[in-house]
Amino acid sequence: MFRQRGNGPPIRLTANANVCLKTRLTSKPELFHYELGGIAFHSACQACPIFPSETTAMLTAELIEKRIYATNDLHTANTSIIALENTLNGMVFALEEIEKIKALATKFNLKMHLDGARLWNASTATGIPMHEYCKHFDSVSLCLSKGLGAPIGSVLVGTKAFIQRAKQYR
Repeated sequence: MFRQRGNGPPIRLTANANVCLKTRLTSKPELFHYELGGIAFHSACQACPIFPSETTAMLTAELIEKRIYATNDLHTANTSIIALENTLNGMVFALEEIEKIKALATKFNLKMHLDGARLWNASTATGIPMHEYCKHFDSVSLCLSKGLGAPIGSVLVGTKAFIQRAKQYR
């Protein structure tokens, strides 16, 4: 799905998350600080940012696992999706750590979303093809202006059913 503007985070997470569930956001969560509260407005999803520890610059599967809510308590909003960003503050999210986080998401039956606004930069810096990063995620957003220097535009990638649902929220 192509969008002229890049403010698709509410669309991306709304199409992925179930109502009244928590979304785990990673450090420097633009999805949380910006977008005019779109996640909560569009999906009734509670965003819960997770920040790296003082000793690590990036998130780890271990840090994320400590913050996952997966209970049968009707008073608790369970986690439904983990959203990562690559690159983050100019640093490339290691593919090995993404694989560990994907295993964690599978263990807890969570969806994964990649904010890949600068994924071209990560791919160029590491020599790892973009599809090797993307295959670990249920949905990926790519910003054409940040990644390729295009004047406008974003691309949202996912299954046909996911894109159909995302179009409803566009």
